[in-house]
Amino acid sequence: MTPAQTRHIKPCKKRHVRSQFLSVLAYLGTLCFIPLSISDDDQYILLHARQGLVLWGLELFATPLLFIPGVGKSLFLMVFVPVVALSLLGILGVLLRRTWCLPIVYRLSRAI
Repeated sequence: MTPAQTRHIKPCKKRHVRSQFLSVLAYLGTLCFIPLSISDDDQYILLHARQGLVLWGLELFATPLLFIPGVGKSLFLMVFVPVVALSLLGILGVLLRRTWCLPIVYRLSRAI
């Protein structure tokens, strides 16, 4: 699915509040597995859940960087701060009822 095609994905009108709630959960770390497991083939939820899963994976990748002596904290922050910023952008997009393809994250999420 191309970014242009994702612009047309909207939350299900019957269950808009549910779609929005599950989409927000997708960007809250480990909670991304909840929308992935109960999405009912809703493309809007799946798009956000996959992007949230990629962000969670990047968080997991960043955590061991803390144990590198000297530069570990700096490396961790170089990965973690953008991940948090992208998560906040994703949540903002959900609350504004938009479908945003987060840079780099969307490309990785298409492989899931």
